[in-house]
Amino acid sequence: MLMRYTFQDYDQVAPEISDSALLSNETLKDFEELYKLVDDYVATLPPLTLNEYTNYDKKKQRRHYKHGKKYDNQSQWSQPLNFKATIMEKKEGIDIKYNDLRSTLNKITLKNQDSLLPKIIEIVHFIMNDECESDEDDESNDEQDGYTRIMQVLLDIVKKMNGGHEIYAIVLKEMIQCYPSFITQMSEFICTYKKSYDAIVDIDANQDYDGYCDLVKCNDYRRSTSKFIVHLTEYNLIGTDELVLIIEQLYDTVMTSIDVEYKTVLIEEVTENLFIFMIHSHLLLKSHDKWDVLIEKLNQCSKLKAREHKSISSRIVFKYMDIQDALKKI
Repeated sequence: MLMRYTFQDYDQVAPEISDSALLSNETLKDFEELYKLVDDYVATLPPLTLNEYTNYDKKKQRRHYKHGKKYDNQSQWSQPLNFKATIMEKKEGIDIKYNDLRSTLNKITLKNQDSLLPKIIEIVHFIMNDECESDEDDESNDEQDGYTRIMQVLLDIVKKMNGGHEIYAIVLKEMIQCYPSFITQMSEFICTYKKSYDAIVDIDANQDYDGYCDLVKCNDYRRSTSKFIVHLTEYNLIGTDELVLIIEQLYDTVMTSIDVEYKTVLIEEVTENLFIFMIHSHLLLKSHDKWDVLIEKLNQCSKLKAREHKSISSRIVFKYMDIQDALKKI
C-alpha cells in the first residue's frame, strides 16, 4: 500500500531522533578529509568554460537561460540546408554487363555454383561477343581488352577475400574451357604477383599513417592472392613447377636480403607468404622432385640468428619454426 507523508509528519518524527543516530566525530572527520582531497584535485583541473547556451544554479537546482531567455534554434532549423546530391555513375552499354559480372562473382560460392556459374559464363559470352562485333569495323585489339578486363574483375574480388578462393579457380577454369585465350592472362598475373614484392618498403606509421595503412592493405591482398595461386595449381591452371619456382624465389629473396639494412618488413611479408605456400601446397608438392630442396631452404631459414643479421627478427625465425611444426602434423 502506498503511503503519503506531509511536512507535519516529518516535524513530528524529527524530535524523536536521538544523538546516537547522528554521524560520529570520526566519520565526520573522514568526510572532511575526503572533501579536502576533492578540492585539491579540482584545483588541478583546467578552468571550466561556460556552456554557450545555459548555466546552472546549484542552489536552486534549476536551469537559468542565458540572458534570461530560452535559447531558440527554430530559426536555424527553418533555414534551407544545402545538401549536395550524390551523383551516381550511370552504367551504359557493355559496362552494365561488367557490373553484372562483378555482382554475380561476389555472390557465387561452392554451394550455389550450380545456379550462378552458368550465369557468369553467359555474361562472359555476351561480353566477348560484343567485343568481337566491335572489332569487325576496325583493326584494334578490343577482344584482348575483353580478356584483360574480365580477368581484372575476377582478380579484384579474389584479392579482397580472406577465404573461399577455390570457387574462383573453378570459375576461371570454366572460362578458359570456353575461351582458351584466357590462359595467356595467367603469365601476366604471375609476373605481376612476383613484382609486387618489389614495392614493399618500411613505412613508419607515426610519420606516414596513410602510407602504412596502404602497405598493410597491399600485404593482405598479396596473401589472399597467394592462397588463390595454390588453388590455381590444384586445378591445373598453374603447373607445380611454376609454384615451386615461386617458392624458391621467395626463399632466395630472404637469403639475399638478411644482411641488407631496412629489409625486415620485406622479409616478414615474404615469410608470411612462404607460410601460406608451404602449408597449403604440401599435398600438391610433397611428391615433387624439388620438395626436399624447399624443405632444406626452410630448415636453413629456421636456423638464422637475429643478432647476426641486419634485417632478421626473432619473430621471423619463429615463423619458420611454425612452418616446420605444422608440416610435421600434416
